Amino acid sequence: MNISLRKVKVIFMMKLRMILANLSIMIGPLMALGFVFMYHKIMPSGGNAEEAQFMQSYFLQLGLLFNIMMTGIMASSMPLAEEKEKNTLRVLMTSSVKGSEFFIGSMAPVLLIMVIVNILLLPVSGVSGINIGLYILITTFSSLITLIIGGIVGLVANTQMTASLLSVPLMMVLMMIPLFSNMNEGMAKVADYLYTGGMSESIANLASKSADPISTHTVIVHFIWLVVSLVAFLYYYKRRGLDND
Repeated sequence: MNISLRKVKVIFMMKLRMILANLSIMIGPLMALGFVFMYHKIMPSGGNAEEAQFMQSYFLQLGLLFNIMMTGIMASSMPLAEEKEKNTLRVLMTSSVKGSEFFIGSMAPVLLIMVIVNILLLPVSGVSGINIGLYILITTFSSLITLIIGGIVGLVANTQMTASLLSVPLMMVLMMIPLFSNMNEGMAKVADYLYTGGMSESIANLASKSADPISTHTVIVHFIWLVVSLVAFLYYYKRRGLDND
């Protein structure tokens, strides 16, 4: 499959400008940064260094989950569903733009924004001294999986309303279960098999300067989610993909 980098670049720049100008999409990263900043400044961080570190780590996990899930799924599924709903994909396909070129060019700016926001969340949350390389690796891997899941939602949904209805329960499960896993044993067991749960655990380990921050279990869970998501995406792409519009 030949992909034109020139066409991908053109679509990338076009989609990046559209995303930055679309408040309904940018609300995800802005709220993630805003909530973490507010919680860090307003809520008490604890009476000692250990408690302060725990709270900062929790604020960081909150922001990451919010950004990765809300931005990743909504910003990847909604525009794709909108293109299908308005039949503008037909115009693109007749202009020799391949579905793969359109998808890569559309998803790359979303991933770029997510990675930038993930990095900005570090100083906003107050977490310092973290292994930035491992941090970027685990958060970007999780962001990529979320983008693929969002792409599946966009392929399945024929309208923006349908995409929104499908996105909400996915976001709630993948975001809320890891957030409250420390408070409920059942949620903790489920979180162990969610890539977002593994990411949260790894971030907590990184913040606490653990010697082994990313466990083998987390790597396996992420790999399984990536493979399953890719297989599902390729399946729906083949049945209802962009090249068929």
